[in-house]
Amino acid sequence: MILARDDKWTLGSIALIFVLLIGFALLFLLERFRVKEKSRTFKDCVNVYQCPSKGERVYLALRHWFIFLATHKAQMTLILSPLVMLVTIPFTGKETKNSIASYDWNLTGVAARLGYLSCGLFFVSYFFSLKNNPFCLMLFSSHEKMNYLHRWLSVYAVLISVLHGILFMIFSAQSYKPLLYDKISIYGYFITVVLFLMTVASLPSVRRKFFEWFFVLHHTCSVLIIFLIWLHHPRTIVYMKACIIIYAFDRGCRLFRSIWNRSNFRIYLLNEDMIYMVGRKPKRSFFALPWAAGSHVYINIPSLSYWQVHPFTLASAPFDDFIELFVAVHSGFTERLANRLYSMPHEYPNFSLAPGTPESLSNTYRELNSFKSYAVEIENTAQGHTYEPEDLYLETTVFMDGPYGTTSNVFKEYSYVLLIAGGVGFSYTLPILRDLILKECNVTSITFIWSCRSLSLLKVASKSLNSLLHQSNVRLKIINHFTGSISCKESSEFSNQTTENSEMEFFDDRPDLDMYIQKFFDYVGYQTAALAACGSQSFLKRIKNSVNKSISSTTDIYQHYEEL
Repeated sequence: MILARDDKWTLGSIALIFVLLIGFALLFLLERFRVKEKSRTFKDCVNVYQCPSKGERVYLALRHWFIFLATHKAQMTLILSPLVMLVTIPFTGKETKNSIASYDWNLTGVAARLGYLSCGLFFVSYFFSLKNNPFCLMLFSSHEKMNYLHRWLSVYAVLISVLHGILFMIFSAQSYKPLLYDKISIYGYFITVVLFLMTVASLPSVRRKFFEWFFVLHHTCSVLIIFLIWLHHPRTIVYMKACIIIYAFDRGCRLFRSIWNRSNFRIYLLNEDMIYMVGRKPKRSFFALPWAAGSHVYINIPSLSYWQVHPFTLASAPFDDFIELFVAVHSGFTERLANRLYSMPHEYPNFSLAPGTPESLSNTYRELNSFKSYAVEIENTAQGHTYEPEDLYLETTVFMDGPYGTTSNVFKEYSYVLLIAGGVGFSYTLPILRDLILKECNVTSITFIWSCRSLSLLKVASKSLNSLLHQSNVRLKIINHFTGSISCKESSEFSNQTTENSEMEFFDDRPDLDMYIQKFFDYVGYQTAALAACGSQSFLKRIKNSVNKSISSTTDIYQHYEEL
């Protein structure tokens, strides 16, 4: 299909979006170079604090505004939406020749141009939904960060397509054209219905509550949209072909990786709401993407379902010979997996390590091997029972797609790093901490704060944290807050420790985030700093509010938030 003259405006809008992203990627690379050089200079000249110049103060102020918008999506959407609409107006092309009704004010020409523009935006939206996205590599970021563009470009595409339909209905009514039995109109009505279903299913409240249904419906409707638009008008076929090509390529890569990375996992139930999984590290292949600490994988367990795929954060780092996952039990897939573990015979298995097992096997797995020496009390007065986690384990085949995530650990470039996690969110911050301590970087000081209410999870994780405490060559402070109904200090395993340049503390209360963040900013001064946080939506909101209250115009800090 040869592109018509009017398609130049749609191609122009697509090119504008990509050019802006490429420019942003170049600015991001320059920012990383600036941070790396500033941190390296500070590391070579420890305790030398230089006040930023006037130019740097202006730059940091502008950067703070950008980071604020990037970490507060609602405010960014309110600002960007009218700007996008204003930019869209020139691409509607009022000068387009009206060959259908010369007496009209070019109604059909504008309506047609809106139709082409929405097709172009649908293509870009599909592009940013790809797990194998080249812009992720350029921005050293995860495909999840592209979801913002995917969602809002889809919203604009839907709004423009609806406006396209309304204008043509007005023209048809004025010209006494058929509205109900015209082929183009009928496909247009079907497209509207499918878009409505996708919009409702994509609402945050609906998506979170019925994620498994959302996943199936979203992908089904995505395929339907392509074929309905294809049939709607022959001029749209070229855009839909492009959508099919990138969609098929992405799905093909993911299917190949899932089959290639098939392996046996051991799955343990730590307690009634926490699952631990350990398995073989993904194989290297032509289709594999580079990944760093804090990445995630998509897991499919055929014994539960061939069709359900769920993302989980890796608690291991790329230099490990294994991968491990900590999974919170919720309704749906994880609840069925927990029930499957409950149904297993309660027989103590032999956990002898198989021949060839690497010596670097995680502390978590080795701790589970010796878990017979104590029992974990489940804080459930209705049940009032105790059991040992190794009595509830399963060995099964797992298909694994990934890992996906940042292509490099950006936190290595900063002088000071603050890692905050709530609950199972430590599976994101722990591998970053290990990577910073065990690999060479510019970091001189790390603060690790973790709030947890699971005693068994705290016990398992404290082994790894204790090991890192004695391996650290930088200033390291680990602060654990246990929020369960009993005191963690009743166990001798949770005692405060201090080494030459590191310390680890345990508390039986909720963390005072305002105090910790304020202290961190006071300690950082004018040097480069990075903050990474992972937890629930409410937990991250508290952190963002604390940061906004404590940050100053000269604070040189990078912020990253991962929502569970």
